[in-house]
Amino acid sequence: RTIRVVFFANEENGLRGALAHAELHAGERHHAAIESDRGGFAPLGFTTTARGDAMDALRPITAALAPFHMGALLPGGGGADIAPLARHGAELFGLVTIAQRYFDYHHSEQDMVDNVDPRELALGAAALAGV
Repeated sequence: RTIRVVFFANEENGLRGALAHAELHAGERHHAAIESDRGGFAPLGFTTTARGDAMDALRPITAALAPFHMGALLPGGGGADIAPLARHGAELFGLVTIAQRYFDYHHSEQDMVDNVDPRELALGAAALAGV
């Protein structure tokens, strides 16, 4: 199976990157899409559009992350950038982080990679890879 990592641009200006990506890959079957857009903070788990049997099948996967305090699996969605992929059958996931400092950085002069805690970013990457 193909795993594609996409860095979207232009969310705040009409989702142009997300819509273009969905259109470019419209003929493909998308099984899942995961968005990380809540800051590079320590992860807690995931939200998902999965329900019923699909949600039950995911619980053992996220349970493996529970010893690291990032195994939450909550009803919800993914995010604006992956929402168009739902039309192509994708279950949507969003990485949930401890984001109380989000607006200290978001779209400010402090919104620089130098201000991201390397350990928290690594934990988020591990949670994404695990799922």
